[in-house]
Amino acid sequence: MNFTDLAFSVEGRINRVVFWKALVPLVLIGWIGFTLAEAAEGLAALAGWIILTALIWPLVAVSVKRWHDRDKSAWWCLLMLVPAAGHIWWLVELGFFQGTSGPNRFGYPIDVPKEKRPRASHPRPKKAGWTARSRSSTRILPPSYPDLMAMFAKLAKCDGPISRAEISVLDSHMADSLALSSQARKEAIREFRAARDSGMSFETHARRFFKHHSEDSQFLAQVIDMLVSLAMADGNLKRREVLFLDLVVAIFGVSSRKYYECKYGESGPRVDATSLPEEKEYARTLGLTGRVSRGEIRKAYRGLVGQYHPDKVSHLGPRLREVAGNEIKKINEAYEFFRKKYDL
Repeated sequence: MNFTDLAFSVEGRINRVVFWKALVPLVLIGWIGFTLAEAAEGLAALAGWIILTALIWPLVAVSVKRWHDRDKSAWWCLLMLVPAAGHIWWLVELGFFQGTSGPNRFGYPIDVPKEKRPRASHPRPKKAGWTARSRSSTRILPPSYPDLMAMFAKLAKCDGPISRAEISVLDSHMADSLALSSQARKEAIREFRAARDSGMSFETHARRFFKHHSEDSQFLAQVIDMLVSLAMADGNLKRREVLFLDLVVAIFGVSSRKYYECKYGESGPRVDATSLPEEKEYARTLGLTGRVSRGEIRKAYRGLVGQYHPDKVSHLGPRLREVAGNEIKKINEAYEFFRKKYDL
């Protein structure tokens, strides 16, 4: 940090050593100015008062940066207005207390070179949107990741209390799939906890996240796979989890083989290769695989209706009810096709 930044800027942090190196000269110059102002007359006294006035801002700037190192705001400088006790508190805390280790909300310690300051890591650093910093220069997570963590939180909570298995899956995604640093993971966990109890909807977070990555369908599909893994942490998909996943698939506009395999069965929805194209699509809708009997068709239909029927989702939000309504239309259309073909 150069002299100009140290004496006139209120941005950044300084440690105890830099604080004392700046404070001692300021005190000596201030003593000279005070002596001139009190003992001399005429131009000498005027010079003394000019010196004292000119020292106010450098003293404030040095104090602010030291308060930042303590992870406290500039308002703590108001302690200087408290006679005696305020001055002692100011001197003891700024002059003798150690600053926070590692980055805090005001930036990195002054003794950490810029080239050695960690950045949020991610799978594809060359992609637009991944390297962008958040609005606050002290944030580590990319700007879209708070919404991603909120999606994880809403999905994990939708079927009841968040389990240890879901937390384990989330930790795995942060460490492996997203390759977040330890500091970034701490920030991500804070975002997850904040979103868990917030009133903002899953859909809002999904749409905001999509705006950041609308051109990266591969990453969007990867996010869906991560959401599916989180939903499957307890071994199977619940009805409400399916609705959330259907919603995010609709918003992202991408497909996920992993999701269809979990939703319809291990082998995925398929029919015989000799089937008509439209029959393949209807079979996919009902989750049918291979050759099936009429009873299995009816059973698949009744099971899906039980999940998506309006009476079953009436307590959910309007957007999830809309998704369920669209699904039930597709299910009815597929069943009608097979009903006519097989005379069900």
